[in-house]
Amino acid sequence: MRFIYFISIVCIVFISACNSDNKKEKLEVIPKEQLIPVLIDMHKVDGALSVYRIRRDYRYYYKEKIYDTVLARHNTTREQFNYSLEYYSEDLEEFEQIFEKVIEELSKLENPEDAHSLEEDRFAGSKNNLWNQKDHWFLPQDGIQNQIQFSIPVKEYGRYTVKAKIKLYSDDQSLNPKLRAYFWYDNGSKEGYCDYFYIDLKKTGEFKNYTISRRIRDDNVTHLKGWLIYNDENEEAWEKHAEVKDIQITCRSIKRR
Repeated sequence: MRFIYFISIVCIVFISACNSDNKKEKLEVIPKEQLIPVLIDMHKVDGALSVYRIRRDYRYYYKEKIYDTVLARHNTTREQFNYSLEYYSEDLEEFEQIFEKVIEELSKLENPEDAHSLEEDRFAGSKNNLWNQKDHWFLPQDGIQNQIQFSIPVKEYGRYTVKAKIKLYSDDQSLNPKLRAYFWYDNGSKEGYCDYFYIDLKKTGEFKNYTISRRIRDDNVTHLKGWLIYNDENEEAWEKHAEVKDIQITCRSIKRR
């Protein structure tokens, strides 16, 4: 609940300040990897101001001015921050991924033991790796249109992380490629319960580290499913050209509250 409260505070304080169309044309979107530390610092400030002693000492300061100081430290402005939130909120899945990452980073600060566990997961060997297929793939040799689909039984409640080194060549013909996963269980519907999360893949011709992570939101979940190189449907003839290695799927257990 406190994370929902934090998100609400940020949105109320900043999104409520509208930018004119002329100003928007001159603004640039803050990259996600730079926006996340800003959001983390916003939460720290809001948490600090909830403490009576600090709130008393800063009672003559407007909270917005304190937020502006945080933004200046990150070399951005309220207008640019506001514009970036508005931009990312147009894609709810991407917007949710940003805040999932914020929550993950905050949990490291608040729970040092959990932070240690996350670091262990990051460098986990085969003992903790739930991946159940071969570790190195070459496309098209391993399938002209192979999306490298997977299905992992879920045995414990927690946060699941999927990571891999993926190289997509510039001549790869897959449409809107993504590392995409979802939690699933049979709820009697045609597709079943699906809670998706993903990250876009870039056709750079070089290996890049990709990571997606999400906590189970429904106790009924039985599987983590997905694709290492998911792509949109394409009616035309097309062929993948990619390489995938160092695949890991790990789980960090979380106590139910």
